[in-house]
Amino acid sequence: MPAASSSFRRDRMECSTRVTILGTLRPRTKRMAEPSSSKLPSGLVLPWTRHGFTLLEILLVILLISVLMGYGVGFLRRGGNELDQALVRLQAYARGARMQARFHRSSARVTLSQEGGSEVGGQEGAPTQVLSIHALQPVGEWNFDGGPLGVLGQQGGAGRIVPGGRIGRGLRIEDGATGHGFYVSPRDGSEFDFRGGFLLRLDVRLDSLGECRLAALERVFSLDLDAQGRPSARLVLGDLRGGPGRTIRFQSYERVPTGRWLRFAFSFDGELGRLVVDDRLLAERRIEGRMFHDPQAGFLVSDGALPVPGTLDEVRLFAFEVLDSWEVPESVRIEGPAVLAYTREGLLDRRVHQGPARFLLRREEQSETLVIGMGGLVQ
Repeated sequence: MPAASSSFRRDRMECSTRVTILGTLRPRTKRMAEPSSSKLPSGLVLPWTRHGFTLLEILLVILLISVLMGYGVGFLRRGGNELDQALVRLQAYARGARMQARFHRSSARVTLSQEGGSEVGGQEGAPTQVLSIHALQPVGEWNFDGGPLGVLGQQGGAGRIVPGGRIGRGLRIEDGATGHGFYVSPRDGSEFDFRGGFLLRLDVRLDSLGECRLAALERVFSLDLDAQGRPSARLVLGDLRGGPGRTIRFQSYERVPTGRWLRFAFSFDGELGRLVVDDRLLAERRIEGRMFHDPQAGFLVSDGALPVPGTLDEVRLFAFEVLDSWEVPESVRIEGPAVLAYTREGLLDRRVHQGPARFLLRREEQSETLVIGMGGLVQ
């Protein structure tokens, strides 16, 4: 029988496979569900298994390795003083962020921040500069297509794996179902930590229109359709005490069609929230604040109280995280924009950059200039 497959990030101490690319990428495991021609029993929680990496993840690792190789080769060719280190590191971060943006079709950025200066001889020195790359980190993927054993950790059992997904098999929600399509509970509090932002992406084919909840992270965010087929979404920001604060809502007034596959995406990159269907922007809001984090929140697809009237496929969940950061040597100062922002196409974001981004790096009497064109390429 076919089985639903998924990959999932896990604590670094639990996984025997570790990958270090632009920082430590969080190890991930495979989770798959044993299929059945009928509904899965309510409350079923299947065991866990590890099952490697997806092909796209392997390709991404190869691309990231190439960036680091370029960093190392550039460093060796330039002789390796601290100014050269900073220049080549900045180049590598810019290329890495652009690559991440284009690969995941989502925003990415490099930040140049200031941290408190160190005391020298009783006097406070210049603030330390830190370069960081912020981009998407895969959290979980569910495609319902294969795997030798079943493990999805699902409860409710309203979904049935059937032929006719967008690619391969899909998860069909039974008529009159009362349970979730599937539900994933966290094993530890860091599993669904989206305080820096998130991206939810899934494919849906609706048989009919009706109020439904496509997916949600309990008490944190949700993606919905109203009775007329108009998409909406919400996310909850954290307050100063770490509890739930403001709820930010997104509403579209365009109706989605039935009978064909649609790709829904809901994201927040730490600054901008977006609701997109088939690459068409339906709602967008600029937001100040960080996401609320509930360590007990579970992730669900097709809410049992508001089931999806149709079939789902390719559910993907990402977190916006700092993939790597580097402390600039004290002898080097970098002057330039605090944020190097890339669009999903890998271009410089014109809402942030009015022209090419220019960085001036100084070390005593030496200086270097780095320019990033509006096309996102290092010049």
